[in-house]
Amino acid sequence: YNRAIELDPKYVNAYNGRGNAYSNLKDYDRAIEDYNHAIEIEPKNSNSYNGLGSVMYRQNNFPEALSKFTLAAEFEPENVTFVSNQSAVLIALGRFEEALSAGERALRIDPEYASGWVNHAGALLYLNRFEDTISSATRSYELKCGVDTGEALILRGCAHYRIGNYEKAMADYNAFTSLKTSDIIDCEPGVRQDLRLRFDLYYMNVLAEICFLAGNFEESRTVSEAVLQDQGCIDQLRIIANQRLARLQVENLD
Repeated sequence: YNRAIELDPKYVNAYNGRGNAYSNLKDYDRAIEDYNHAIEIEPKNSNSYNGLGSVMYRQNNFPEALSKFTLAAEFEPENVTFVSNQSAVLIALGRFEEALSAGERALRIDPEYASGWVNHAGALLYLNRFEDTISSATRSYELKCGVDTGEALILRGCAHYRIGNYEKAMADYNAFTSLKTSDIIDCEPGVRQDLRLRFDLYYMNVLAEICFLAGNFEESRTVSEAVLQDQGCIDQLRIIANQRLARLQVENLD
């Protein structure tokens, strides 16, 4: 990218490409600088705004991320990634009905877009539409698309738990933990570069409910405290906690 920019200082795609590379390296200041430089050259470049939105999302600046994703979608309304990214950040903002609407728009553009089904399932989960969550998450899982495979299993497992089907919930958690790294890494620059669960508050509430129902308060408290204290492995510990506690529920039912 550096060489391309040296040869053509107004080569927008090179700035966007280098911005993506910086973003993947978590060098967000340089990524933002490159995306903004691309916008100076081409003010309506949708990929530049999407890149900025991804950086803002990763920095948990969800209002600004939504603003950038919305601009990207306005400039390229039939781009399923941009519309689906709107759905993802609307979930993070707690605007679940709007997230569902954006997810449905994305799926009308491309019914085979696995990330679209994941975001659709996520919005449905927050709206307590658990059977629909299972359906959408299953559709994403069937498409077998990288990181979405893992997220689909988590969403489906959570929905199974919420309707009281603990055996299926445990099966989904087990399937998630057995995934190989190569199965869940997202090689494309985007919102879910790292396998991260976006539904933090919801999962903590579910975890608290499982702790209570399982009656294993000491272990549950220990795992929950570890989750809260160690941000580096928060996702892994959360899955382990849910897996253990779902197993306790199944054993209690036997």
